[in-house]
Amino acid sequence: MVTGLTYINRDVNSDLNGFIGKFETSLRINTRSNITLYGHAQYTDSSRNFLLSRAYQIGIRGFDTQISADILYEKYIFAGYSWQFQTNTLNFEISRSNQDYEESLDTLDRTTKRAAISFDRNITRLTSFNISGYWSNNYYEQIHINDEDITYYINIDYRLSNSLIFRTGLGHRARKSNEESRDYEANSVYFSINYANRR
Repeated sequence: MVTGLTYINRDVNSDLNGFIGKFETSLRINTRSNITLYGHAQYTDSSRNFLLSRAYQIGIRGFDTQISADILYEKYIFAGYSWQFQTNTLNFEISRSNQDYEESLDTLDRTTKRAAISFDRNITRLTSFNISGYWSNNYYEQIHINDEDITYYINIDYRLSNSLIFRTGLGHRARKSNEESRDYEANSVYFSINYANRR
């Protein structure tokens, strides 16, 4: 765990100061499963969040900062569980974040809660199956908008060669909001060929 205080002296906007901290740990339960815990409190912006997210492990790569050059104060906590046995893999994740933007953008202030679950199974040596679901809730504190998003995916992958993977799948996305104009529902069928350079 790393903790401290920061002070940002700026010429144009007001100065910023406050607590910063970060922790990350992984606990192995047994040979098949482990738990990951992560959290931070920091001043950041969208570009810094994007760059930092590339350094995190896949489970905590969520990038949900509003695109802006303005600085925000972010508190974030994440817990993930991973289980793997033979050809089966199960992942479960929950997280919560609070983003406090500067006064010029305070309509973007929000609290976000997320949960995700995914299951993968290798059906044959060349074919694998995946089902995943995501839930998120965004509450915009200054404008009192509450968005709830749900996403489901079902995928089947077939390895055409050592480097090419053919994927077909179904997807469903929907949003329920207390602001009716923000509601939507989308269903999709997709096909793709992915290239992975394996040596």
